[in-house]
Amino acid sequence: MLLQSVSLVSNMINLEDSIKSIINAGLLAPSFYNTQPWQFKVSNNKIELFLAESELSIYDWHKIQSLLSVGAVIENIVNEAKKWNLTCDYQVNDQFSITEPVVIIKFLENLTEDSRLNIKLEAIKNRHANYYMFENESLEQVQLSYFNKLNKPPGIQLKIISDEQSKKIIFNVASIIDQIRFMRKDLHFAFYNKLHFSEKKHRKIRTGFNLENLGICGFASYFFRITKYWYVTKFLRNFGLAKKFGENANLGFLNCSALGLISVENLDTLTLIRAGQFMQQLWLETTILNYGLQPHTTLCVFDYLERLGNGSELSDSELKLINENINNYRELFNLNSKNIGVFLFRLGKITTPIISKTLRKELKQVILS
Repeated sequence: MLLQSVSLVSNMINLEDSIKSIINAGLLAPSFYNTQPWQFKVSNNKIELFLAESELSIYDWHKIQSLLSVGAVIENIVNEAKKWNLTCDYQVNDQFSITEPVVIIKFLENLTEDSRLNIKLEAIKNRHANYYMFENESLEQVQLSYFNKLNKPPGIQLKIISDEQSKKIIFNVASIIDQIRFMRKDLHFAFYNKLHFSEKKHRKIRTGFNLENLGICGFASYFFRITKYWYVTKFLRNFGLAKKFGENANLGFLNCSALGLISVENLDTLTLIRAGQFMQQLWLETTILNYGLQPHTTLCVFDYLERLGNGSELSDSELKLINENINNYRELFNLNSKNIGVFLFRLGKITTPIISKTLRKELKQVILS
């Protein structure tokens, strides 16, 4: 097994009193469609983290989105461990599989000073995606510099843009390319398999989301119930449904303070996990500032699929649609073969608080014996 070590720790400690709290904090991390693709195995002074089979079709190509979520889990665990006077070391396994852990996290007893720890722990509990419109007020220079000063790991870049013209450009690009989501049966079911209309089922499975989590109510909720049937969606495409859905899904780009993109130099396991840690750090700081954040990751997915995939994941018509419209996105964020966007988001001052947050699995669902 090839292991890459971030630091060296070798001390056996008893995590009996703290392990529940530490893993529960990890479970509060974000994941694409709230799939929570993690399982944990606990022994002595370490936690092994495993990734389950992906439920996301091409959305999780090469496990990119799952690995970002692993990084977010680690960031939460690192912060929660400090509360228990523990420091963390993690090792990344490049050859991970369903039966081989992607990360091994070890703990060492150590008194650590972090004056902002309580604030960050509160942000872990309060962090969520907000799908409502934000105030369309540009970030001030001091706020922009605050985000840009966040400590980026090697090989990770962050670019934030806030001018109205750039927002319109990204809205136009995303609205067109996002039509692919409503033209493919596999992506249709990847979404609707995670959208729960039954509250009883939602609370039993505890992954995915319900309509309230997405800010959907009124007539829109009935429309989503109807379009969960593929044949209905397929029929309505004849009347411009894909175009309308693409526009509605991306209106947030026109109603926010700024857009941001986290990009990486390559897609190896360690870099993606570090990018996920940085993503979570940024999201927590956004929460502390009382700003809202919403991911718009599908544009990243279609971009790197077109550039780095072997062509089998996308049809000729889908490739043509991407090729004809993606360049403005790439130019705005300086993307090339050595700078690959993996997490696109919008942020801004919250105008409407969310009604409810997504659920998380219980410990008994994620702990391996």
